[in-house]
Amino acid sequence: GFIHPHLSGAVFLVVDRKQKIPRPSLACPQWAQPVFVLQQRNGDYLCGFCSLQNGSLILRSGLPGIPKLLRLRNRVEAEVVGKVVGMVRRLE
Repeated sequence: GFIHPHLSGAVFLVVDRKQKIPRPSLACPQWAQPVFVLQQRNGDYLCGFCSLQNGSLILRSGLPGIPKLLRLRNRVEAEVVGKVVGMVRRLE
């Protein structure tokens, strides 16, 4: 799976498991959209800006070498775990 670049260095994510419907915030620019954790059917986790469109989860990647948009069938190929509401970073 991949982790969104804004979360690099995070050792712990706080996820609100009640917020399972990813909706883009019209009041926020693209870089400030909510981040969601998804779990694929093979058990891998993905994390990034996400929206739900016509039964598909659209995950936006900011990582080189990974497609900019990843389209997964909701509840078939992946499921929303919840919205990231906080994180703990490692002190360096």
